[in-house]
Amino acid sequence: METDPTSQNNHVEFTLQTMIGDTFLYRMSRTTQLIKLMNHLSDLHATDPVSFIFSYEGERLYGEETPNKLHMEDGDIIHLVQCIGPPAVDLKIKDQVSSFLKFLGFRSYYWFMLII
Repeated sequence: METDPTSQNNHVEFTLQTMIGDTFLYRMSRTTQLIKLMNHLSDLHATDPVSFIFSYEGERLYGEETPNKLHMEDGDIIHLVQCIGPPAVDLKIKDQVSSFLKFLGFRSYYWFMLII
């Protein structure tokens, strides 16, 4: 049975890759917001969605993005980091936090992120 090629264009297949190298294949509509994926994962792990950081091509994803807005293609990779401890500090306030962390004895902001 042949599939309609136009129906394939309405969906994108991508890989979700964790920090430890586990990969999961996902297929979703190009117009669906990624918050749906984020909520699905948090439900599976019984955690809050903010305990995950999603990134695509080096940029953090917040959920309102869609595969269309990101110009995703089949086979692209979304990276997933699960935060252990309090939610990660948003990079927008990184400069404000860095000086405080140095005061606490952390050599850099990134060492702090690895510890929590």
